[in-house]
Amino acid sequence: MRKKLLILMIAISSITSFSEDFTMVKSRIQSGLKQAKANIKTTFVYNKSDSYNIYGKLGYLTSINLNKDEEIIFIGAGDTSRWGLETVSTPNGSRVYIKPFYKDIKTNITIQTDKREYNILINSSTNQWNSVVEFDYPQQKLELKRNKEKIKQEQAAKDRNELTTVNTESINFRYKIYSHKLEIAPTQVFDDGNKTFFVMKDIMQEAPSLFLKDGKDLKLVNYRVKNNYYIVDRLGKEFILKLGKKSVRIKKK
Repeated sequence: MRKKLLILMIAISSITSFSEDFTMVKSRIQSGLKQAKANIKTTFVYNKSDSYNIYGKLGYLTSINLNKDEEIIFIGAGDTSRWGLETVSTPNGSRVYIKPFYKDIKTNITIQTDKREYNILINSSTNQWNSVVEFDYPQQKLELKRNKEKIKQEQAAKDRNELTTVNTESINFRYKIYSHKLEIAPTQVFDDGNKTFFVMKDIMQEAPSLFLKDGKDLKLVNYRVKNNYYIVDRLGKEFILKLGKKSVRIKKK
């Protein structure tokens, strides 16, 4: 009985999964009629399986604005004798300009880019008109978000690895911090023989500049921020943190 129930649950799960996937790719016709009646810009949510129904007007141009990341490699229409088609590349993306030569006609247009395919159904009307047609790309936004999150996670792992792979046997804590009560003063400074680590206070609102004292000269030093650590890829006998008129000196003992 348990075995039959398990098989039934797996079967239902498979059907549900298939149904969800099928719904995602199911084609439909998105209409721009509402926007055409108001003569306002039309924005469709892009789905590679969808067709887009729009309206042109005799004596007027309809502009289809494509995304910045794609270039047109093919464009064709079912009726090229009664419809005008022109394409142009701009810094903001490719444009397709469509105009009817007669009223009460219709055709289909296929736009193939190096990234996507658009299937357009266009009607010639006398009282409604889609002047500008654009697309929103939620899938692309989702992928960008995922990529950013992936990069963020990889960087966080790299940061953790940098802080946890310090050789504890080579750590040197022999640094003296002057003006330690200032908010820009670190709570602790140490090095591992290659890098210098500054443990900063949580209350600090603005990041100070870090300088390395070389004789009488001060040299600006780049540092990386990992949580509340400032990490410098070098050693030094004396560092100075500056923020406005505030100054904190850190000297190796």
